Amino acid sequence: MKKKNIKVSCIVFACAVLGALGGNAQEKQDSLVNVAFGTVAREDLPGAVSTVNVAELLKKNYGVSSLDNLQSFVAGYAGGNIWGQAALILVDGIPRRASDVRLTEVESISVLKGANAVVLYGSNAAKGVVLITTKRGSVKPLTIDVRANTGVFVPKGYPGYLNAADYMTLYNEALTNDGI
Repeated sequence: MKKKNIKVSCIVFACAVLGALGGNAQEKQDSLVNVAFGTVAREDLPGAVSTVNVAELLKKNYGVSSLDNLQSFVAGYAGGNIWGQAALILVDGIPRRASDVRLTEVESISVLKGANAVVLYGSNAAKGVVLITTKRGSVKPLTIDVRANTGVFVPKGYPGYLNAADYMTLYNEALTNDGI
């Protein structure tokens, strides 16, 4: 009796219906990073990526510049420097100064460090990239946000001044001590 083999192939397609993930919009936005070619999931980027929660930054310090007090949110960031060197700052993909953008106009701030910054932005980004994405217009009713900061700046005290005789005595003593 002769044996015959029959090969049976079957391609199976699995269908699944995935529901929307729970969580708020801020959590979903924090997992996305704007880079040179579009928006990428944070997990898909190699290297160090820090995303700043702008709402928390506004609560902590309502500064004028978009990078004021950012060092408390990004490891290795020291006021415009990453690892002691000037970082490339891009506002909506264009190299600009961060002081040109108010923090209330910022939608997201991402900091790329390491090799992924160099690969995406070239040798100017060798010490990191600070990506600032500004808010865009939306189809909503008109809203106006107003915030006022006030303060009183008064010195704690004034220095005590010497009269002419005491000043002359101390001045002559200083000249004697200097050997003049």
